[in-house]
Amino acid sequence: MQTGIIQGGGTMTSGIDPEKDRLRKACMDFESIFVNEMLKSADRGFCGDQGLLKGNDGKIIKSMFNETMAASLTSGNGIGLGHLLFEQLNGRHK
Repeated sequence: MQTGIIQGGGTMTSGIDPEKDRLRKACMDFESIFVNEMLKSADRGFCGDQGLLKGNDGKIIKSMFNETMAASLTSGNGIGLGHLLFEQLNGRHK
């Protein structure tokens, strides 16, 4: 299980509305966690417990790799899920 939150690449909106900044950060963090879970599921589907990275050491290496990949995939504009979620939730607060 993931112990920390991977920081998404989303930028803050300049601090004018701290509530929007918090919402944007939460949405980007959610996107990063979501992508990390997708990568873990894909890894289990392809490799299972077989292969070179088996045992506890392999689990740690796979987890670190998946977190790094998730951070890379969600940096900048990400896959768009965080931005879409922010727009949907932000519209409800207006």
